[in-house]
Amino acid sequence: MASSSTLERWKSRFGKSERTKSEPLSRNAQAIDGAKSILIGRHHYVFVLDWRLYNRSSDLSRTMRTVQRLGYTHYLTAAMDIAGFAYGIDRKIKQKPHSAAMHLAETSSRGGLEMFVFRITETLYSLTVLSESKPVPHFDQVGSLGEVMALIQEYKALQSGQAIRYVGNVEELLDIEKMPLSDAFGLPEPEAALQGLPNYQFRIQLAVIMVPVVLIASAGSYWWFSQKQKIERQRLTQQQDPNLVYERQVDSALQQIGPDGNLALARWREVFGKLPVTRSGWRLEKVVCEKDSCTANWRRESGSVNDFKSNPPAGMVSMLQSKPQSGDSPAQALIETTFSVEPPAGVELSRKRNELPTSDQAETVLTSQLQDMALLPEAQVTLKPPELFPGTGATVEQLTRPVVRGEWSITHELWSLGDFRLNLPAQALQSLTIQLDEKTKNWVYTLTGHYYAKGKKY
Repeated sequence: MASSSTLERWKSRFGKSERTKSEPLSRNAQAIDGAKSILIGRHHYVFVLDWRLYNRSSDLSRTMRTVQRLGYTHYLTAAMDIAGFAYGIDRKIKQKPHSAAMHLAETSSRGGLEMFVFRITETLYSLTVLSESKPVPHFDQVGSLGEVMALIQEYKALQSGQAIRYVGNVEELLDIEKMPLSDAFGLPEPEAALQGLPNYQFRIQLAVIMVPVVLIASAGSYWWFSQKQKIERQRLTQQQDPNLVYERQVDSALQQIGPDGNLALARWREVFGKLPVTRSGWRLEKVVCEKDSCTANWRRESGSVNDFKSNPPAGMVSMLQSKPQSGDSPAQALIETTFSVEPPAGVELSRKRNELPTSDQAETVLTSQLQDMALLPEAQVTLKPPELFPGTGATVEQLTRPVVRGEWSITHELWSLGDFRLNLPAQALQSLTIQLDEKTKNWVYTLTGHYYAKGKKY
């Protein structure tokens, strides 16, 4: 219960205006009575809270830590500038504790200066003073009728000349608004519920324990995050690196370029060398060899299709009557036949990048051979600039281990093909076309191929 020195403490702390001249909330706690837990009806109300003003949330946090060390166990904030603290709450009462002052502020206050005075039992009275619907420090009390009346006189003296509203169920005060105790303290307002103070001592101890754990976890998290970023950077770098796409394609592409050019030419020679110039009234007109097959076209002179079918050339695997007749006359017709070309047994068909010559070396050897062939009468030779192989949209300069491919061709009379041999080993033939020149009546061939080389030194 507040003593007779309450007025002096009030004046020293707040002076004439208790809400504008408050000292910092983190002041040392002074000796006050413990909170009073009272069961009104079936509800647990708490009087005699230590109400303190504050200006900043940091002040509130600091004071909460301070009062906990002094034994306070519960708190409540009202509006944004006042908080109530309590210790000594009766834990035998199972209902959740609620601040009586805050409950009245939420349910019965009209603003301004107000005194709520209630007789709780035959000998126990309560006084709750509100200013603008907020509890006034040191005037949230319970005691005998005489003690409560003394506090009323103290507060009236502080507020001399100010209008005060009186509310309650006592007969001793004139002009009091009658309010039954059961009406004043019915169902508690949720905003009036008291909360347990955080266990700051435990938090400090836990922090001491957790600091090294957090540091280790943070270091591990940082390492994991940095590794993840590193992997992501590597992935993006690889995606943007043209070498990645190129390296996935180049080796398989080299596997598909076919056998060595000289071996392929030898097999083609073997096929067309066995072909007769005429067969069953049909004359050979053109032969085209590509990779593993040769196609021969025959023009009718006197025979029929059945004559040719009954006496086909050796090695023929299929026959197609591609042009049965010309116009209205069946006498003009063409037959297309196909012959297979088997690759030489035991011959490696792939190319290895490390075994390829450089582009300069390849061009020197091939250019020299083509220049020699160009000395033959009526010979025609071509050599196109090399390009990246396989094409991926990148350039030779962007790649680390590029391969280039250049196309060449030779056209001349058939007799020069008999002794022809490629001087550059890293070559693959594309096609061989042999046909009869209608003007000269000579057989002429066109041999086309590709050479493969390193696009740069590696």
